[in-house]
Amino acid sequence: MRCGGGLVAQPRGHESVRVNSSAWIRISAPRPRARVRLFCLPHAGGGASSYTAWTRALPEHIEVCAAQLPGRETRIEEPAVTDIHAMARTLAEVITAHVDLPFAIFGHSLGAAIAYEVAQELRRRGGPQPLRLFASGARAPHLPLSGPRLADLPTDELIAGLAAIGGIPVELLDRREYLDLIAPSLRSDLVIAENHQTAIGEPLPYPITALTGEDDAHVPLDHVREWERHTSAGFKALVFPGGHFFHRDHMDRVLAAVEGDLSLDVALRLS
Repeated sequence: MRCGGGLVAQPRGHESVRVNSSAWIRISAPRPRARVRLFCLPHAGGGASSYTAWTRALPEHIEVCAAQLPGRETRIEEPAVTDIHAMARTLAEVITAHVDLPFAIFGHSLGAAIAYEVAQELRRRGGPQPLRLFASGARAPHLPLSGPRLADLPTDELIAGLAAIGGIPVELLDRREYLDLIAPSLRSDLVIAENHQTAIGEPLPYPITALTGEDDAHVPLDHVREWERHTSAGFKALVFPGGHFFHRDHMDRVLAAVEGDLSLDVALRLS
């Protein structure tokens, strides 16, 4: 079974709707010899292309399946999803349909919050569980936002605030028409990210690796270390050079750490 194809049924109350999994999950290069899949969830306003370079950089035994959320890139004409739990249910359904291999979940910033809710939804379903959750550039889910809110700013200030932390590439800052087009999905994403907070519940039964940039003023290091409270199976916090988008600026170092954890997890699963 391949990532990113076919339709899956998604329960919603007493209804069952059809979800086009190829719209939600993209792979830029299938890996027929893959031993593990890495489902990657993007930052606010980001799309599946955020992880295209990962496919080229990671070894052949890891297949990258990147989430393409509504309201961006190939789905730019669709309304953004504003309910993180509805998004998590859909992603859990799509992931469940493509777990013929061991898998892990990686999320950066907003993507980490979504990844956590997907992990909780997968556990509620009682099916296959991830090998590991990678939470990157994000405070632990039980903590409130500690910094300034960007979602409430006027569009010009919102764009400037995101550009200041590397959330908008410099080459796009002069493309005002495009920025106005993506501003609604950016704002919707930031509302989700900045409002997300949940009580500490039963810890996840697999390891969590939390990653952060040493100069990330957006997410305090002690808030990253609090992810430990959400797992019963091992935790590590990894600090890299850089700011909020350290995973992009120091991709090789981040991927070496991700690959190391995944290789160990797969070896343990198969032993």
